[in-house]
Amino acid sequence: MGKISVFYYFIQLNIIYLLIIIIIIFVSFDFIKVDNKIIKIMASSSSYGSSRAPMEGQLRSHCPLSNTPLYVVILMGVSGSGKTTIGEALVPLTNATFIDADNLHSEENREKMARGEPLTDEDRMPWLQQCAKVIDEAVHNKKRTILACSALKPSYRATLIGIHNDAVLFIHLSGSMEIIEQRMEKRKGHYMPPSLLKSQYETLEIRNENEHIHTVSVDTPIEQSVEVARTLLQRHSW
Repeated sequence: MGKISVFYYFIQLNIIYLLIIIIIIFVSFDFIKVDNKIIKIMASSSSYGSSRAPMEGQLRSHCPLSNTPLYVVILMGVSGSGKTTIGEALVPLTNATFIDADNLHSEENREKMARGEPLTDEDRMPWLQQCAKVIDEAVHNKKRTILACSALKPSYRATLIGIHNDAVLFIHLSGSMEIIEQRMEKRKGHYMPPSLLKSQYETLEIRNENEHIHTVSVDTPIEQSVEVARTLLQRHSW
């Protein structure tokens, strides 16, 4: 009877050990799931925070920093957003070459816009392809280049960058229609009339999170927008 009691004792002990192991496994599994949820929540919060503009409402980022050398910065946005003014101001600060895509438009496109007629995708395509050649040459020659180009749609931007996705950065100069319209009315000698501004806003699409796009507000004085853009480029080792 003594041997049988010892035998049953060891069986009960092993069962207890087995139950303890099972409990540990289940607790660990639940902890991992909870921990993963916490990590996901933290990641989501971090992503949300990085997509929001800072207190000044100046800079909003839609892309991570890349290890690939950056050669081309495209200042994009509607007409009158300050692409040329800010681009020219950044040249001495970045030792880059500035190119205004407005100068690459065909005479037909310029005349059409001067008449107050919006360009179609067909009108823009040869111009976009010409801009793409400029970008391709800059990347091939490893030459820092700032290109002022409206680049209003994702399809336009895809044409511009071609295979050079990581070597090109878009900075969207964003502002209210009222402020930009006021600036357009004050400028002289440009073929783009203020009457086309509404059509540009209607064409503008900023919604692809996979694009390398930062947004800089131009509702503030231009000097402040230049400084914000410069700080951004310094983060990319410019």
